Amino acid sequence: MKILFVNPDVPRPDHDAAERRMLEILEALSKQHDVTVYSTNPEQAGARGAFIRDNLKQKGVREIVAGHWNLGRVLSRSRFDLLFCEYWHVAEDMVTPFRRANPNSPVIVDSVDLHFVREEAGIKVGCATVESAAEIRRRELAVYRDADLVVNVTPEDDGILRSLLPSTPTVIVPIIVPTQPRLAADRGRLLFFVGNLAHQPNVDGIVWFGREIWPLIRQASPEARLEIGGRNPPAGVSLLGEIPGISLLGWVPDTAICLERAAISIAPLRFGGGMKGKVTEALAHGVPVVTTSFGAQGFSGRTGEHFHIADEPAEFAKAVITLLQNPGEAHEMGLRGQALVAQLCSPEAVGRVVAKIPLEATLKKPSTSTAARFRFQVGAVVELLGRRLARQGRTWMGLERPRE
Repeated sequence: MKILFVNPDVPRPDHDAAERRMLEILEALSKQHDVTVYSTNPEQAGARGAFIRDNLKQKGVREIVAGHWNLGRVLSRSRFDLLFCEYWHVAEDMVTPFRRANPNSPVIVDSVDLHFVREEAGIKVGCATVESAAEIRRRELAVYRDADLVVNVTPEDDGILRSLLPSTPTVIVPIIVPTQPRLAADRGRLLFFVGNLAHQPNVDGIVWFGREIWPLIRQASPEARLEIGGRNPPAGVSLLGEIPGISLLGWVPDTAICLERAAISIAPLRFGGGMKGKVTEALAHGVPVVTTSFGAQGFSGRTGEHFHIADEPAEFAKAVITLLQNPGEAHEMGLRGQALVAQLCSPEAVGRVVAKIPLEATLKKPSTSTAARFRFQVGAVVELLGRRLARQGRTWMGLERPRE
C-alpha cells in the first residue's frame, strides 16, 4: 500500500515524546508499506535536516518531501492508497487536495491529543479563553467527522471522541517507549522535570510547582534539589532558577542520563491532554513519579502503587517528601510503574496495533481513476495561476484582487 504521511515537521526523536511516537509509527508502517513523508515545514535543510532524512530512510521510509509548494507535485505524480495526517490542523488543509487527487482513498487523522479538551481544561487555570476553546472544538471535530479513522493516544480521549462522534471509527495508539533497567542506588534527593517549554501546560505546571509546592518540600527536606530540562525557558520559568535548590539545564538531548540520577520525576500539570511523554519516559526508566490527574491520563494506574497522584500543593509536596524519605519504597514503586508502562507502551505491543491501522481504514480496495488525477492536475495549475495573478493585482475570474 502507498501511504502519504503528513506532519508539520519531519519527526525529530530528540525533540519530544510525540515526535518519537510519530517516528515509531512511521517505522512500523514502513515495514509493510511504501511510505512517503511530506512535511509542511521547509526548514529541514542543512546538516541537521540531512541527518533526520537519512535516519528516516534507514527505517524504511521511501521519500521525504518538505515545503508547502511541493504538495501539488507530490499528489499529481503518484496515486496514494492512504493519507495519514498527524494533528487535526494539518489534516484541515490536507484532506481536500488529497481527496481531489485520490477520491477513493481513506484518510486517517492522528489526534496526538484532543486539543479542544486541553484548551477547555486550560480555561480553569487562566491559560485559555472560552472563545478560543470553542473555536478549536468546532474546527477540530469537523476534521475528525470527515476522517475515515481517528487515532487517539489515551482511552480518555477515545471515550470523549466516541461520545461526540459515535459514527467516526477510532483506534488507540499510545506513546511508544521501550523500558530501561534501573538498579537500586542512593540517588540523594534529586527531582527532575523535563518538558517542551513552548508548551503552555508545561510552563504553567512547573511555575505552579516552583511557587506553591517547592517551598513546602524544601521546608521538610532542605537538601532537596530540582533540575528542570527544556529549551528556551520563558521568563516565568527562568525566574525559578533563582530559587535555592532549583537548576535550569536547558535543552536535554538525552533524558536517560538525567532520569538515571534522579530520585523522583515530577509532572505537576494542571491541565493538558493525551498521554504525557515525561511521565511515560520516567516510568519506562523505572523512576518513581509524582504527578496530577492530568499527568496520569492514559495509564489506568493506581495512585500509591504505580505512581502518586496529587492535585493540591500540600498533597503533592507530601507525596514527594514521602518518597524522598523512603528510597526503598520509591524504588519498588518505580518498578511497578515500569511494569505498567511495558504492558501499554512497548514497541512490540503498539507495533501490532499500528500494523492493523491501514486495513481498518480501508473498507474496500481504493481505485483512483486517471481522470480524477488529471482533474486535480488541471485544478492545481489553475489555482497556481490565480495566486500569481492575484499577487500582480490583475483581474482573475472577473474579480479584482488587491496586491499582496
